[in-house]
Amino acid sequence: MLQPPREFSQRKIVLIITTTVFSFSAMTNAFYLMGLAALPWYLLTAICFFIPYAFIIAEYSYAYKDKPAGINDWLKDNLSENVATIATFLWYCSYSVWLVSLSMKIWIPFSILLFGRDLTQSTLATGLNSRLFVGILSIGLICFLTWLASSSFTKVATMMIISGKLILMLFIITVASQLLLLLAPSTTVVIEAKQLIQSPNPDYQSLIGNLSFFIFSITAFGGLDTVASLVDKLSGKTNRFSRGIVISAFLVVALYFLGILLWSISIPWSTALKDQQLNLGNVMYTLMLNLGSQVGQVLHLSLANSRLLGQLFLRLNGLVFFITYLGLLSTIIYTPLKTLYHSLASKTTVPKAAYWWQATIISLLILFVSLGGKNVSQLYNQLTLMTNLSRSIPYLMIALSFGHFHKGQTEIRYLKTSLSAKVASFSVIISISIGILFTLAKPLLAGEYLTVFFLILGPLLFTTLALLILRFQQVSNK
Repeated sequence: MLQPPREFSQRKIVLIITTTVFSFSAMTNAFYLMGLAALPWYLLTAICFFIPYAFIIAEYSYAYKDKPAGINDWLKDNLSENVATIATFLWYCSYSVWLVSLSMKIWIPFSILLFGRDLTQSTLATGLNSRLFVGILSIGLICFLTWLASSSFTKVATMMIISGKLILMLFIITVASQLLLLLAPSTTVVIEAKQLIQSPNPDYQSLIGNLSFFIFSITAFGGLDTVASLVDKLSGKTNRFSRGIVISAFLVVALYFLGILLWSISIPWSTALKDQQLNLGNVMYTLMLNLGSQVGQVLHLSLANSRLLGQLFLRLNGLVFFITYLGLLSTIIYTPLKTLYHSLASKTTVPKAAYWWQATIISLLILFVSLGGKNVSQLYNQLTLMTNLSRSIPYLMIALSFGHFHKGQTEIRYLKTSLSAKVASFSVIISISIGILFTLAKPLLAGEYLTVFFLILGPLLFTTLALLILRFQQVSNK
């Protein structure tokens, strides 16, 4: 595989990191779940988890900027080879399952772009099952993006930059529209202290509901692990990448804070989200449709033109997310395999055959899900459950290893003192541990013992497979 020139500017690096972590849909979902009360939880998550974790990743990225194996190199040097292999394999498996889900989910914004609504669950005029049709499209897309990712990293980076610019464009349009609504003479903004501590959503007013949202807010700040594994491709010999992580961390927090605040004060929660048919999958599109229509009314457009503007907002949302998902899929096809391969092999590049083997496995999983009925869907849901904890464990391992790493470094960029390193590490460990414990406790308290079983089975099964791979590698090298 050809090695691209390392010529990414600081601005492009910040754009890639920021838009990889920031999720426009997580912002709208936060408003849907908690309203203005989402802000304190996002702020708490930023202080206790995301900002400390970003500094930890920045330190590792600076020290290992030439290492292609990413988190595997970090953990191997500061914990052990076994732990590094297990964590990397858990990380890879969780992303592989997500790759199946995302490759089928991408057709929802595509359908909204073309038709103004989600037709992925509808029966086609030809009589072909829509699930199978989506599966065929997804397999074709996986093959195309595998070709793209295996050709050169430059193509992957181009996809990331394009999707990043589109997400920022959508955010700017949304913010400008919300400010226009706020400045309208008919708008009255009333913020009460109760709105910051109590969700308008009845399902999120209890302690369990609030803790559920804390876990949601942690996942909203995910993605640094993915982009950090590209440090050898993006950073070169410079300090741009580690500096970019720190800059991006604060930008992401600011984007979430501004976005949730403006959604909360420009559109009353009870008015926008009273529809019982709303869920986390469609609330973003409904909000954008309503936002466009309300902007049309403020501009004194006719009812028909206001609805047309709402459709334009909706379809713009579909276009942006279709391209964003393309960029995200390209990144996930490229990055986890790159990290896993370099952790198991000493070659400088990942062979194209490895990408096509990955594409074959993912395609078979997609076909399996597409052809299967209710039982297969349940099996896939259980497989997804198996990766829920698996994805959080590498975060925990990185935080646990940081103390040893910090002691052995002569050049530290940000967390200069031993105390600051310990505080950052401890804060991340506690946040993730709370998330893991609550993820297990919630179904346990509800009597959903099968869910708990699969949540625990996932890390145990993937750990066993990782140890078998490591053992096979050690025997082969003798």
